[in-house]
Amino acid sequence: MNPAAGAGAAAASQASVAELARREAVRLHRRAPKKQDTTYLAEQQRYCFWVNDMRRQNLIPPGDRFLTRENVDLYFTRVIAGKTFKPESARRVVSALQWYADQIEYAGDPQGFQVDQKVVKEALEIHTRMYIERECSKVKDPHLNLPTNMMTEDEKIKILDTVLSENHSNWQDFCLSFTGCEQMMTRNASMRNFRLVDLKMNDTHGPDGFPDPRMMSIIYGRFTHKEKQKRTRVIGTWRHKNYLQCFTGYLAMSLFVRLHSNTRLHFLKPQSAQDVPEWWKVKLLPSWTMQAAAHKAYDRILKHCNVHWEKVTHMRKAGTEYASAKGGLTPLEVSTMTKHSMRQEGEVMMGVTFSELFPRVLKVMAGFTVTDTVYDVA
Repeated sequence: MNPAAGAGAAAASQASVAELARREAVRLHRRAPKKQDTTYLAEQQRYCFWVNDMRRQNLIPPGDRFLTRENVDLYFTRVIAGKTFKPESARRVVSALQWYADQIEYAGDPQGFQVDQKVVKEALEIHTRMYIERECSKVKDPHLNLPTNMMTEDEKIKILDTVLSENHSNWQDFCLSFTGCEQMMTRNASMRNFRLVDLKMNDTHGPDGFPDPRMMSIIYGRFTHKEKQKRTRVIGTWRHKNYLQCFTGYLAMSLFVRLHSNTRLHFLKPQSAQDVPEWWKVKLLPSWTMQAAAHKAYDRILKHCNVHWEKVTHMRKAGTEYASAKGGLTPLEVSTMTKHSMRQEGEVMMGVTFSELFPRVLKVMAGFTVTDTVYDVA
């Protein structure tokens, strides 16, 4: 037997065993992949689609891995460098592909794979330079989208009055989203995920001295909006000073209409104790299922009312602006409603021990100021 041939066969056999071991590690790892941000997943899918398309055209060689040095360098040089998104979005692509390398394709591989190498760095520098040049060349209104450009209360009332007076077909989704996102400082995406079962009449946090001190609160369940939300939270709202801006009123109107018109909607217990009641699955917003539907409705109404609002569906931003600029609340107080972390001493106590429905915040978001001594809704 040729010694050289025997050594080559042994080396090939060892390489084959190593490759089988790597694939087995990847297979086992894929059983329970770690949670990742949805934006990472989207970037990974775009990259994999690009690789498959390039392979179909025979522009890059075939292979059992998407992430190779040649593929990644070519992707950043040809695709990412010419993108018009912001530099931080380009960096997100690097992080997304690195996650895919560490958790999927190169999981268990001691050598691993580093996305951010020389050619990638150069492509990112080109992208940043081109982005800056494009931004500098744009003719911009210096007054546009300033941090102090707020939607006025008159504009809000005009919008809501228009929706109701013209009897728009999606008035329920619009009014609930418009007032709920602002008063409770929650995202439109979260509002679309809330169900009827998440509603709770709260007897403990209503305004003192009011004839009916109960208030409406919503259970902000685990993973309602983002996977990183590890525990259940609570948001809530008092009845607003102006009925056109009152989430509680729109909620009552919406439920009355739905119960009257939908004969299939009921609150009966299931026959089996193990079954989930049907109404537990009913969404709070009856029509909107996607962000695009909400964006289209908002955009149409805003243009119709001649109101300029850069965030369109993001009434959460309107709520935080109102609370901080008009209501005289501190950033820490505003964060109790937004659920954003303030990274200050006592943060653990804020998240675990303290109430999540601060009377001062609820009072301001109901149209009053922190110094008002009377809470009166006609």
